[in-house]
Amino acid sequence: MEMIINLNKTLLTDYKNFTLNKTERIVNNISLGISICNSFEDLCPEYKPIILTLISIAKDKTDSLRKNAAILLARLARHKSLYDYIKDNHGIEVIMNIAKFLKM
Repeated sequence: MEMIINLNKTLLTDYKNFTLNKTERIVNNISLGISICNSFEDLCPEYKPIILTLISIAKDKTDSLRKNAAILLARLARHKSLYDYIKDNHGIEVIMNIAKFLKM
């Protein structure tokens, strides 16, 4: 659990101080979140503090940043409590737009 809190803090800090040389680290952090949620579904709610940041990344960035943020959002949206939060913040719309673009 503490690891996820640290990953969330790292992602938020990196995104707040976004530079191109931090892109790979942000993508890796999000990819790790996807893997954790796939393996340990009960830990997915721990990612709630970064949902707004993931929505922002999925809306504003391109390529692997956008794709990975949308994948993690979609994975988190499988949880009822997170789904409502993501939906209320227009994250489902963002996921659907990206899915159309990626032809998923």
